[in-house]
Amino acid sequence: MGARNYDDGVAERFFEQPILNSPYEYPARHWELDQNRQPTNQVVDRRRTVSFITPIPAARKRRATQSELGLDDARTAAAEDGQQYELMRMIESVRHSVNEWRRLPRARWRVTPETARLLQHWRHHQFSDVRPFFCQVEAAETVIWLTEVAAGAGREGRGFIGRLQEANEQANPDLPRLALKLATGAGKTTVMAMLIAWQTVNAVRLRPRACAGFTDVYTLQDDFAAAVQARAQTRVGDRVGCDDYYLPARSRTMDRLAHQEADGVKHFSECPMCGGATVEKEVEKLLRGGVNFASVTVNAEVCLHCGERLYSTDTVKHFEQVRAKLSSQEVSEFEPLGQSFQVR
Repeated sequence: MGARNYDDGVAERFFEQPILNSPYEYPARHWELDQNRQPTNQVVDRRRTVSFITPIPAARKRRATQSELGLDDARTAAAEDGQQYELMRMIESVRHSVNEWRRLPRARWRVTPETARLLQHWRHHQFSDVRPFFCQVEAAETVIWLTEVAAGAGREGRGFIGRLQEANEQANPDLPRLALKLATGAGKTTVMAMLIAWQTVNAVRLRPRACAGFTDVYTLQDDFAAAVQARAQTRVGDRVGCDDYYLPARSRTMDRLAHQEADGVKHFSECPMCGGATVEKEVEKLLRGGVNFASVTVNAEVCLHCGERLYSTDTVKHFEQVRAKLSSQEVSEFEPLGQSFQVR
């Protein structure tokens, strides 16, 4: 196909409706571009394949000496190394694998229970306000798939891991990294917050088990740290809402309320988090109300595998009563236990 100019009217439909897909859904269609990266006025009913292109509308009057717009650093670096095709093929393969995995029923996701809840929340929760874009969810899914799923996804999955390890060894010895590239305005801060939520929830939940691959310690660059701080400052004293991108309602507290009770006694055949055996123990719970804290000793069913604590309804109500008294300074009946200090 040859180049088509703006003046000949071929690209009229493209300019009238350049956006074909909802930002919240899988991009199932795209405008075809010719070899000169100009719209052909044809809609292709599939996702655009991976390639290093910059679609630039043809000028109304093109000069014969007009130079091509330089492509980004990724294309230049890849071309110089003779790896452009290999890089595009790998990206396309990872995207395909993640897409196939996304279509699987939840029982076959091969992720931790906490990761499964987050994925379910991001993909299917009916947000009443702004909801995450498909590209944001896909970015988080890609990191999750490479971290939790790829190693057990057969030869191709192990190949991705090996290729990433090799690239990291060449570029960043002793500092392995996964990098995501999103367009300007795609919401990278939200993606980072989603990934932090995924890592933190799993790191905390999997203790005291070894939890390789999960952490609750992070290094934030100035721009992202500022965004997180601004968000936190607008929500001081607020509970995380059901519409929050970062934590679904059921993951808000790290200690679960037991829903199966009979005559005030809980009966769990196994831990609802990981399936491990549970045993009743006396545990200590630290509660906060306002600026005050209290240590409360109660009985709970504790998972011998993941450490999950399961409290009765009466115990949870007791927690709320203690928090309310702490908040209202009604602490005369509480026994003093040391002092608290703030260090700046």
